[in-house]
Amino acid sequence: MAALSCAADAVHDCRTGVPMMRAGFSTEASEWGDWLLRAAAGHPGQLQMLYGAAGERFLPEHELKHLRGYEDSPAGASRQ
Repeated sequence: MAALSCAADAVHDCRTGVPMMRAGFSTEASEWGDWLLRAAAGHPGQLQMLYGAAGERFLPEHELKHLRGYEDSPAGASRQ
């Protein structure tokens, strides 16, 4: 329940929800808060840094070999 409480607090205190409300987007801020509560639901040890737009927890990684890497490094260089 602690993770849910922290997520609920984040809806009101975070750097996304408050500016949205102040800008007049209260419905969007509320919907974002609902998304956050759904995405963060579950055991605190399962909380992730990154979620899909629909709350997906599994985000497969894709190499885009046609794009240059950071400072022209080859793809996957950091994983060697």
